[in-house]
Amino acid sequence: MIAAIASMAGTGISAYGQIQAGKAAREAGKAAQANAAAANRQAADESRERMSRMRAMHQQKMGRLRASGGKSGIDIGSGSFEDLLEESSQRMELSVYDEHYRNTMDMRRRQYKGDLAAWEGRQQQTSQTLRGFGTLLTGTGRAAHQLHLSQMMSSGTA
Repeated sequence: MIAAIASMAGTGISAYGQIQAGKAAREAGKAAQANAAAANRQAADESRERMSRMRAMHQQKMGRLRASGGKSGIDIGSGSFEDLLEESSQRMELSVYDEHYRNTMDMRRRQYKGDLAAWEGRQQQTSQTLRGFGTLLTGTGRAAHQLHLSQMMSSGTA
């Protein structure tokens, strides 16, 4: 009888521990997802600032190009010099787009990683909860078997 009670207590503690481990895994997944979201917010702010600085530097460079062209007596409003300015402007803006693309890809990678961690945490919680209930059922079955054997021995029918 004492063995059956001890077995049930151990089973209950084990099942409770497994269920709690599952909850902890889920919370860890949520935390990883929240950290990824926070990192993405910070990265977006930093990228916007870098892109703004790049555009400002590009405007300054374009101004210097126009000034040097005008200073040399070239007609800066037509012909090959205008083509040069247009091409330079496009190349500079492309570098801004490249910055945006790199940041977007990094943010997506972080988001997917955070989403995966949250999903894994939910899966671990489900798994641990089921394992806990399985442990509880197995332990209850063993305890019932021990009690049955104990009763059979005490009644002399064994």
